[in-house]
Amino acid sequence: LIAAALLLTGYNLWDEQRAGETASRVLEQMPVTTEKPEPSPDADGNMFAYDVAEIQVLRSTAIGDMVSGEWDLSLFTCTLSGQTRLTVRCEKIENNG
Repeated sequence: LIAAALLLTGYNLWDEQRAGETASRVLEQMPVTTEKPEPSPDADGNMFAYDVAEIQVLRSTAIGDMVSGEWDLSLFTCTLSGQTRLTVRCEKIENNG
């Protein structure tokens, strides 16, 4: 989840310089890490962990696409141009300790 949030933040910062380019070209230039941070508990002590399953770029008007699918978690952010939304689709890791 932290990695997905960092991805969204990084994309927004990157998009400021690269507005108009396709997300795949921008994401190819971003460093990739296989290290996963340790999950931390929420205020009630619950632990949740997710894997990023898919990254999509959606039109800002594609509301149906935003809510479609059986994803355990979806994170959205608007690009600075406002034309598209970077969408990170996640699947819950059931046995995360």
